[in-house]
Amino acid sequence: MDAVIRGGRVIDPAAGIDEIRDIWICDGRIVEPDGSPAREIDASGCIVTPGLIDYHAHVFHPGSALSVPPELLLRQGTTTVVDAGSAGCENYEDFERNVMESSGIRILSFLNVSSFGLAGTENYDPTATDIEGIARTIEKYPDQIQGLKIRLSRGIVPAEHAAAWLRACVALADILEEQLGKKLRVCVHTTDSPISAAEIAGLLRPGDIFCHCYQGVGT
Repeated sequence: MDAVIRGGRVIDPAAGIDEIRDIWICDGRIVEPDGSPAREIDASGCIVTPGLIDYHAHVFHPGSALSVPPELLLRQGTTTVVDAGSAGCENYEDFERNVMESSGIRILSFLNVSSFGLAGTENYDPTATDIEGIARTIEKYPDQIQGLKIRLSRGIVPAEHAAAWLRACVALADILEEQLGKKLRVCVHTTDSPISAAEIAGLLRPGDIFCHCYQGVGT
């Protein structure tokens, strides 16, 4: 036995467990008690649970100013994080090579429809979208990329074009799904949106993500 975690509140939704118990570990796996452990960890008053999933964070660090090092999440019990579109097709390889490959945490991501994501000037104009670059990036990293990200905020998209640009992003996801044979969700950032929540919801498909819908700014 490598270790035993004693006295913690074990919460395992998949196994239906929520109780105080000991966890025995051998060769990196949870096992039945057997022999004497090399190490004992007192988890009294703590929750012991499988690694958490953070479905919305920004961890392209330092490639984007709006990001944190992924290891900060690991210290809080998160073992998988989904980056919400920090990188676009022009700098996604930098994100993959300099952050994903070396991180101790599993990182999945959305691909920003703006070519440089949050690392540069965001341009969501469908006529300026690098569709070939987006398709090429998704095709190269199909296991990491979960879908497309668009930021629908005042100052980022013109109010008169917001609905049309979101509709174009959803249409692009449909086209790429058929072209690449991969499900691509659309994640729409909505802080201070120029169009109403009802209109945003009406433009999204089942499975798409209405992000920050409770932030309380805008329509």
